[in-house]
Amino acid sequence: MNKSDKLPQIRKEAFTKARESLGLSTKDLSGMSCFSVRQIEQSESGEGSSFYGDQNKVTAAKKVSELLKLKPEEAFDFGDAVQPAKTADTKVNLQEGAKTFAVENTPNAEKAKVEKQKKKKKLLQQKK
Repeated sequence: MNKSDKLPQIRKEAFTKARESLGLSTKDLSGMSCFSVRQIEQSESGEGSSFYGDQNKVTAAKKVSELLKLKPEEAFDFGDAVQPAKTADTKVNLQEGAKTFAVENTPNAEKAKVEKQKKKKKLLQQKK
């Protein structure tokens, strides 16, 4: 059995449905996740040429599923694969720190764009 046989299958329809129900475009989700629009589209369509491999695609899908508030069982078909442990708080804190660093080190036009995306994300979270 090779490694990709153990990876969960991405339920691509769940990603599309969740993104659309939140009123997000693929471009919006791209900005929130730091993945390219093409990678978001490929996660939803089942393609994978924009990823280095299946493991990278599943890892990206895990991050995107968290942003879309999808439970692991909604986002993936684990079959015989082992369901992943919940993301550690330290990982979340590191990601937030990295986002803050990125915002502080971009030109003013980019800062405004990022701040707008943050506000939109915060409003979406408050609606839930």
